[in-house]
Amino acid sequence: MKVEQYTQKRGLQVFLSLLVLVFVFGSVSAIDTARQMRLDFGHVMMVESINFSPVDLTPGSSGDVLIKVLNDGNLGLFDIRAKLVLPSGIFPLNDVDEVKISKLAAGEEADLVYKVIVSPSMAEGVYEASLSMDYLNSIGDERQDNNTFGVVVKSVPKIFAVIDSTTLYKGNSLGDVNVKFINNDIADVKFLTVKLQDSEDYQIISSSEQYIGDLNSDDFESADFKIKLNNNADSINLPLSITYKDSLNTGYSEDINLNLVILTAAESGIQKSNTSTYVLIIVILVIAYIVYRWYKKKKKISSKK
Repeated sequence: MKVEQYTQKRGLQVFLSLLVLVFVFGSVSAIDTARQMRLDFGHVMMVESINFSPVDLTPGSSGDVLIKVLNDGNLGLFDIRAKLVLPSGIFPLNDVDEVKISKLAAGEEADLVYKVIVSPSMAEGVYEASLSMDYLNSIGDERQDNNTFGVVVKSVPKIFAVIDSTTLYKGNSLGDVNVKFINNDIADVKFLTVKLQDSEDYQIISSSEQYIGDLNSDDFESADFKIKLNNNADSINLPLSITYKDSLNTGYSEDINLNLVILTAAESGIQKSNTSTYVLIIVILVIAYIVYRWYKKKKKISSKK
């Protein structure tokens, strides 16, 4: 009797264990099936990469937006329409802002190329764009996937420097040099700092470093340096180091060498002083006047005798 009861109890335990296993595996299978259905019939168009050529779009120029997409599902997709929505100031060339793909197999990639042009008046900065992809999945249901991304509009600043004026000339070894910095590009410049490097040709009397600050497009600013020449050379080199940032705070540094020609006073348009000549003329006139007065007075006395 006891053996029979034990057998029945053991059989019940085995039955319950099998029932639990069936339930667990059934739940897992249901989860996998639901996931599989999402992969097969859900939103499966993925953006793998977005690149620009050139890397930074410049106001007034054209470029390409290069987007790589992937069918991340297990079944093919059909009638794919990928539309690029651009920020204000950037326009598609030839009014083509949509790329169509008839079919994209499971796991297959596609390269989308959009040619764009940037308005010359567009300000530098980071702008939002989006890619909208409409397609049919394997059972004919329509899906739409949307992605947003940033578009950088900027150009690399270009600064050049010239010697605007100087008070140095042969015979005057101590003076000022005025250097003009010109931004002749479309990119604005911020935090411009200028430093005159040391040299065997001169001593820097003033501060060697000057902060100029902002230098907008088509504008200029000047920096003055007082130096003392160490020799009688006909020309010297002025080595300058400049640092600055663009509108998106990318830093730049640059070395500039300027040739300063040391002219004579005459070549510089400087007239020698005539003070001594004027003094001599005045002295002669005074003496002549005194002699004239003495002669006239003597003649008057002689005429009375």
